[in-house]
Amino acid sequence: PTDRMVQVSLQRLRHGFAFVGITDKWDLSLCLFHKMFGGDCTVSEFTNTRPGPASSSSYDIAVLDGWTDKFDRPVYELALTMFEEELRKYGVSHESCRAWCGRPAPVYASTRKA
Repeated sequence: PTDRMVQVSLQRLRHGFAFVGITDKWDLSLCLFHKMFGGDCTVSEFTNTRPGPASSSSYDIAVLDGWTDKFDRPVYELALTMFEEELRKYGVSHESCRAWCGRPAPVYASTRKA
């Protein structure tokens, strides 16, 4: 990638998506999606239907010696910022998710291996 491609990606992310979720925050992403677009929460949405072997979900990032992807980092940081902005805008939190979806949050975190 080039710096220009990153800028285009940032623009598209900011202006071209109605919803941005974060897989590391799966439960909150689901609750936010439902809060924004409607529909009922279902148990299957919070269930890790594709768990991998325990050994593949844990890895040592020390081998990266502090390296980060200079092209991916700004895109991820913007996505995370947008996600957090929408959580605040729609009043979504672990507590509101628990109340709204009727089950403890984070449900997904308790069932996944990562």
